[in-house]
Amino acid sequence: MDGLIENIKIAGIASCVPRHTEDNMDYGNVLGEKRVKKQVKLTGIRKRHTSRIEQRASDLAICAANDLLTKLDWKKDEIGVLIYMTQSPDYLIPSTAIALQERMGLPKEVIAFDVNLGCSSFGYGIHIASSLMNTIPACKKALCLVADRVEDMESKRLLNADTVSFSLLTGSAASAVAIEKKQGACITFSESCDGSHYDAILARSPWTGTYMQGNMVFEYAINDVSNRVNQFMEEHKLQVEDIDYFIFHQAQKLILDNISFACNIPSEKMLTSLEEYGNTSGASVPLTLCANAELLHKKDFIKVITCGFGVGLSCSIDYMELSTDTILPVTESDWHYDEDKERCGVLWQSKIIVMDADTSLMEYVSEILDMQTAELILCGKNQQKLEKIANKHIWNTKIVVGENEMEIVNQLTEEENVTAIVGQISEDSVDKLLRNHILQEDASIIILDKKECELPTIHEEYPSVRICSLVYNEKSLDIINDNWTYEFMKRNLPIEMIRPTYLAFGIGWCLRKESKLFTKMTLYLDESLDKFVL
Repeated sequence: MDGLIENIKIAGIASCVPRHTEDNMDYGNVLGEKRVKKQVKLTGIRKRHTSRIEQRASDLAICAANDLLTKLDWKKDEIGVLIYMTQSPDYLIPSTAIALQERMGLPKEVIAFDVNLGCSSFGYGIHIASSLMNTIPACKKALCLVADRVEDMESKRLLNADTVSFSLLTGSAASAVAIEKKQGACITFSESCDGSHYDAILARSPWTGTYMQGNMVFEYAINDVSNRVNQFMEEHKLQVEDIDYFIFHQAQKLILDNISFACNIPSEKMLTSLEEYGNTSGASVPLTLCANAELLHKKDFIKVITCGFGVGLSCSIDYMELSTDTILPVTESDWHYDEDKERCGVLWQSKIIVMDADTSLMEYVSEILDMQTAELILCGKNQQKLEKIANKHIWNTKIVVGENEMEIVNQLTEEENVTAIVGQISEDSVDKLLRNHILQEDASIIILDKKECELPTIHEEYPSVRICSLVYNEKSLDIINDNWTYEFMKRNLPIEMIRPTYLAFGIGWCLRKESKLFTKMTLYLDESLDKFVL
């Protein structure tokens, strides 16, 4: 299908890749040096950027988007459409675009959704966003993010020469494309797909990785894609000399050389980026523009034909005019959104004291809290055990050893700036922590006990202090001691029993921002022991 997108222009493009690079020549010990040299020569891919385990494709997309919005001086509340094009989403549901709306601080009124399309997604995203903008008069600006993380697409099967060879083609990257309404602007496009070969590039599940029929994809690229580009130029009366640059999906050098020959495109008009970045899926077209930003900046405006092709088998061709001053050079970043840290709801409690952390129950409580907070102070009698627990934690962890509660309290200083206490602690200890400014005046005190206790009256002197009590069934949690590991309990305790999980997440709820106004409150954890038999 061919068509025109009227009164729409691309306002800017930015791209981001991970800092970590891999040199394909380093894989000579796996594939053999001769084979690697041959593959590098044929594919033209020498290096690739790959993400660390904690960095997702969406993280790169956010970095690219932020760079672009800063350059354009766009206000986030002006954006009406957010499309995220990826084959490596953060979640099965919801659309990652929904999460990106929140992470990027975009308005709740934004239309946000994902498009699961690979190497042709750049053009499709532009067309979808443009159609929405032309349908909705109030929508003046849109943001298309296209990103993939190679680690999410590679085969998860046992590493062998074939899977390594495939891996040498692909890199991780993200691009952000800003689209806005402009009277008189125009983008000419053509889109097609061949569903009879849907299985040419196929991933049945996130765990099986991607299967590709290489010969079929190669033939499609050098024959069908070349023919469609020639047909597109003929129908729209475009000559090669009218075009400043051609930007094709960076599949590999051999494919690009064949397309260039079939379409009579001079090498100087074929922009590439694959030597440095490899095949970056849907991001490869905008990434290539950004990778050649220095060259493009020699002109104020350029006429380009872009072409993405791949999964489907699908193809998207666009002819447009671009302003070069808003095509940004490629940036590198290792930043990642820390979901455990940002979304758990207890981050406002930046430092938490865990009393009796060397007991099995509180050890598990501290593990849950470690997933959700920045720093813990583990207190108890057994230094060796506390050190062992601390070594397993993700965030900064300090240990304080003492024979009793007051001895522990006396070791804490004002520099600690404690925001919460969890465990069994007396009113005298709390009072001392407050008077010595070790405990913040708006801190939370979560008291754990096997029986209902009198809530500290300290609240009257320090009204901003939040005090809660969690009372748990004595018989239920009495069995949790140093001789019972949590793994043993998981295997052997019946479902009716109170598990440490219940208590730990009860504590987590008490520390959430959303529960801060609940104070001088007692919560009860109580389950029947009728079915528990030792």
